[in-house]
Amino acid sequence: MKRKSIWILLFTMSLLLLTACGNEGEKKKQSDEDNNQNSLEPIEAKLSVPEKTDINEKVNFQAAVTQGDDKVTDADEVMYEVWKVGEKDNSEMIKKVDLKEDSYTAEHIFSEEGVYYVQVHVTARGLHTMPKSKIVVGDPVLEQNADEDSNEHSDHL
Repeated sequence: MKRKSIWILLFTMSLLLLTACGNEGEKKKQSDEDNNQNSLEPIEAKLSVPEKTDINEKVNFQAAVTQGDDKVTDADEVMYEVWKVGEKDNSEMIKKVDLKEDSYTAEHIFSEEGVYYVQVHVTARGLHTMPKSKIVVGDPVLEQNADEDSNEHSDHL
């Protein structure tokens, strides 16, 4: 009789343990489904770059990354790319990026005047975004066709 009681007790404990583990699995499954819902929304990076700076002056770049209403502070990779207009092949990658106050920040010093593009490359939650912005360094002489993204044409009447 004692032996039978031990077996019943072991069976009951095993059953309780399996039931508890089953509930954990459901919670994990629900959590995974919630994460998949978030991944359907694109990530967005709001890039903040000053419009103008001087030669040899330290400039801060910031990118606030969001997915829907959530701030993304767990990005897999964030890099800034800087190049002079018309010289994309000579771009410089800035890989030293810090997370400060929910924004990914980097510093750069421009040694030549000109018009430059700054582009942030963000990979997070299986998604990628890369907005860009312009910055004018010093007082460059602006040529009419210096903007490589411009599709505007001047028509003379």
